[in-house]
Amino acid sequence: MSPLAQLLEAALFAASRPLTLDELATLDAEAGEVGTRAALAELRAAWAGKGDHGVELVEIGAPSSRIASRWAAWKWTRSAAWTPRP
Repeated sequence: MSPLAQLLEAALFAASRPLTLDELATLDAEAGEVGTRAALAELRAAWAGKGDHGVELVEIGAPSSRIASRWAAWKWTRSAAWTPRP
């Protein structure tokens, strides 16, 4: 995975809310919107892989992205003793 895709992965994981493409693009000004979209596609493909990840990259509204639990894990995370982030 490219360094930019890794950076976006970390930012999305750490964020308490969905992040817009513009916000993600500020993490690497040289990449711009096109490079950021490509890195998001790379991240989405890496997580889709063999389907062996418990999370996926989803778009919330038109321009915002976040990490979300895959459906198979979602039911369990919602019934856990701890409170998952929104």
